[in-house]
Order: sequence, then C-alpha cells, then structure tokens
Amino acid sequence: MNHLEGQLQAKKPKVVFCMGNIAVQSFFQNQEVDVKSLRGTIQQVRGIPTLVAYHPLAVRRRPNLWSYFAKDWHDLAKLYNQTKDPI
Repeated sequence: MNHLEGQLQAKKPKVVFCMGNIAVQSFFQNQEVDVKSLRGTIQQVRGIPTLVAYHPLAVRRRPNLWSYFAKDWHDLAKLYNQTKDPI
C-alpha cells in the first residue's frame, strides 16, 4: 500500500478502476466491502472517483458475470471522458 500511496500522490489519477475483491478491499482499506455491493456506483476514495468491477478471471470462471463486466468497462469509459482535461 505504501507504493500505491506514492503512485497516487505522484500521478494524481483522474479515475481509479479496481478489479476484484482483493483490490477493492485493499484500496478502500475496508475488509467488509466487496465488488457485488459497490459495482455500478462511483465512489470517492482519497478524493478520486473510483469504480469497481469483477476480476477478469472471475468472469472467465462465471460467464454469467460478463454483462456486468462489460457494463463496468462502459461506465469507466464514460467517467473517464467526463473527467479528462480538455485539449
């Protein structure tokens, strides 16, 4: 987490996309949160808009998650386009 904190301070990302429960729990610093309860919403974590999605391997093992996974990527693109700096 120390390395991640340094990267966040140095890079100042416009959006963070967490894939899988381990990434979500680590980034949110809360072992009680999970993808199922957070996906589809924009969360503010450390002042950064954050989206969550199922991990690609979970989707591969459970094809019924594909539509959720695709929607999360669509939501990420939409949020990114809303937050990026104009040229």
